[in-house]
Amino acid sequence: MAGFKHRPIRVPLARGEAPRKPTNAFPWPPKFARLLGRLPDAELAKRAGISSRAVFDERRRRRIPAFQRQSSATRWTSAMVAQLGTESDRNVGLELGLSKSAVSYKRRALGIPAYTEATRPGYRWPPAALKLLGKVSDYSLARKFGISVKLVGWQRNALRIPPLVAATRPIQWTRSMLEALDALSDLALARRFDISVQAVVRKRLELGKRRGRFARRWSKAETALLGNLTDAEVSQQLGIKFHVVRYWRRHLGIAGAVRVAWSAKVDRLLGKLTDVEVARRLGCTPTAVATRRKKLGIVSPNGWRPWTKEEDALLGRLPDTELARRLGRGMEGVRSRRKRLGIAAP
Repeated sequence: MAGFKHRPIRVPLARGEAPRKPTNAFPWPPKFARLLGRLPDAELAKRAGISSRAVFDERRRRRIPAFQRQSSATRWTSAMVAQLGTESDRNVGLELGLSKSAVSYKRRALGIPAYTEATRPGYRWPPAALKLLGKVSDYSLARKFGISVKLVGWQRNALRIPPLVAATRPIQWTRSMLEALDALSDLALARRFDISVQAVVRKRLELGKRRGRFARRWSKAETALLGNLTDAEVSQQLGIKFHVVRYWRRHLGIAGAVRVAWSAKVDRLLGKLTDVEVARRLGCTPTAVATRRKKLGIVSPNGWRPWTKEEDALLGRLPDTELARRLGRGMEGVRSRRKRLGIAAP
């Protein structure tokens, strides 16, 4: 049959019999042969560029047991620990009969830096570098002499030299900063007031406040209340702490609403004049008037009114929320009109 390739039949080996070496087998240089049984067959096959089956057959032919991974209960002797960092983790593992990961884990646990030119036996630290230990930061010294930060720390600890502690400026927590703890995330607050995130976390824990990102996400309708109602009214209506409302309004640059002294005389104007006209007379916002009117169950005198050219000219120049407040219209109506005319938001 065309394309059919005959394969030799494999004869099962007798118990204890090692496979014979094929005539066209891998030559097995010494650098790979000494790794048989010291590495998993798959890993050795990948290094040598051959199949795992070829490694398996050669290992069995030489009667070398398969690689056994060391358990986590390896007992490290002082002689074994002394070899850590003197060569690469891979070479140390081959010498001790351990995996590279086991050697790396133990070396890092003991704080021993990885093998580099500076850690090899007989390496002499430059006198200038030794004089700077503890006088400058480990990072600065490592960068200046081209060595690792961990190696600098290891040498400094070996000489019992304490690290350089940078002087920290005391933080004066203002009222605005304390209010921001409930309104901003730790990172946002740190960036806003040019302090460290750690300082924010410490202050938050000191005051017993919860950690993490501020959970509330203000909707457009909720944001539209800011400046139209007083902070106390927004706080009561949304169930948010008063100082959080005040901080968020100031953060958005929205002026506070004027508290209206509602009286029977003022209430008689509701429903007779438009909300915009009443707001102009009282010096407050149309939203505040509409809220009061709805609370008293008074129907709005504002029917639908067409958009004027002057109003259309303001679309896209001011935020929808601010424009709605100025024109005495709903924010959704302003946004819908702007989109219908194809005008981009400012």
